[in-house]
Amino acid sequence: MARAARFHEFGEASVITIDDVPQPTPGAGQVRIRVHTSALNRADVKVRRGLMRPGLPKSLPSGLGFDAAGVIDEVGEGVTGFAPGDEVFALVLLRGLTEYAVARATSVARKPAALSWQAAGALATVGQTALDVVASQHLTDADIVLVSGATGGVGVLVAQLARLEGATVLGTASADNAEFLRSIGVIPVEYGASLAERILETGQDVTVVFDQAGPDTVRAALELGIDPARINTTVDEAKELGVQAVGQGKADPERLEILAEMIADGSIVLPIAAEYPLTEIVAAFERFERGHVRGKISIVID
Repeated sequence: MARAARFHEFGEASVITIDDVPQPTPGAGQVRIRVHTSALNRADVKVRRGLMRPGLPKSLPSGLGFDAAGVIDEVGEGVTGFAPGDEVFALVLLRGLTEYAVARATSVARKPAALSWQAAGALATVGQTALDVVASQHLTDADIVLVSGATGGVGVLVAQLARLEGATVLGTASADNAEFLRSIGVIPVEYGASLAERILETGQDVTVVFDQAGPDTVRAALELGIDPARINTTVDEAKELGVQAVGQGKADPERLEILAEMIADGSIVLPIAAEYPLTEIVAAFERFERGHVRGKISIVID
């Protein structure tokens, strides 16, 4: 048996329980990971509240967790390139917050030795999303980019990836995070009412917007006359405003491994705001859902 965070009914964080479940067996094309760390994502909250797309979860009780980092301990039929003992991180579907996770081998990336387990367990979902978001706009050094939610898990990576493309980057966050944004080369803009005015006050003529915060950012961008084709949102509530909505696509382990190496060598920062053991998963979600999390919340499985 293995411990797993699950919910038996939709609701707030208090519905989560730690259950004993059978250890999964990898099928063809899959690997089993003995999970060391995972992380919390916005999608976990939506699934638990019954707000995710139809068919997810398929049934109750349901597991949680879209990220897993650990050591492969079993491979399924037809898997090549991986073997027991390999340190990896992976995109998984509602089975990351558990001691043993099964993942498609095509969704598994190798963990650099220098990458912390906390960062590895927090990287796959936000990393793939950030890579896909930034790639959607084909940035050049002539672009001036606004990233909303620039200290969140996706936003902090988007901001730094955009800078690596040569763009000037502005990032919205609370005043408490202004110095952090400056430390990663991002011009801070305080979020909230009258956002368009504060963007103008920076003297920067924004050409691209990457939104991770919601409709207010998109409306401010449209108010400033930014081309809707150059505004991209990952927030469902903002997708109705006629802008782009590129988010996490198919797992690309090769690109994820490159990103992981950049985090390992310090070229990119992925902050870990807090760390909780699996046994304190309810408290972890309550902290996550209060918002204002810089980077990611790591969950330590063992």
